[in-house]
Amino acid sequence: SCAGAVLVSAPTEEWPMGKDGSPLWPLCQINIAELPFIPEVIADLALIAIFIDSKEYFMGADEPNGTSWVVRTYKTLEELVQIDIPPLPPEYIPLYLEPELVGHDFDLPTPGHIPEELYNAIGFDWFFNNTDTLGGLKIGGWPISIQGNGQHWDYEDLPGDPEFVIQVDSGGVVPFGWADHGVGFFARGKTEDGKDIWYFDWECD
Repeated sequence: SCAGAVLVSAPTEEWPMGKDGSPLWPLCQINIAELPFIPEVIADLALIAIFIDSKEYFMGADEPNGTSWVVRTYKTLEELVQIDIPPLPPEYIPLYLEPELVGHDFDLPTPGHIPEELYNAIGFDWFFNNTDTLGGLKIGGWPISIQGNGQHWDYEDLPGDPEFVIQVDSGGVVPFGWADHGVGFFARGKTEDGKDIWYFDWECD
């Protein structure tokens, strides 16, 4: 697994390009077998690679399998080949990752991810002082909610019944910034006929 790079692809795949013909930037490549905990929604995969259009990503947040971002998945590592990497900004070099398992006590939901009745019963002050959601590059767990509303798949009836999979924070191991200290999120459909459907959302201060 690595951040800031995608190193492999299927033999027939080329580096994805944006609408203006420039290469998309690589966010991360996740080897599922290296994860200390594997969420059920991605348990059938062997590798995930994510690319982003640095100029147009905000245009495709409401589109499944959008054009301003690309998620590639592979069910086996066999036959994957080294991908030809186009010229990219100098900070985009592989940063190899050592995934770490974090307990539930250190990654709790934000108000946008719990029932409104429960949040009202607990109260803002208690919730703010006693809960925390991890930032950074994260697989599974609870996504951060900067604006407090959650992601669009939390309140929209979308094909595949998507579930949060990956969080990519600004200023962390991935050399990408989402506007003003923002965060990007990726979700995958979890129904049998929705596993090829991916969703993207992002928010910032």
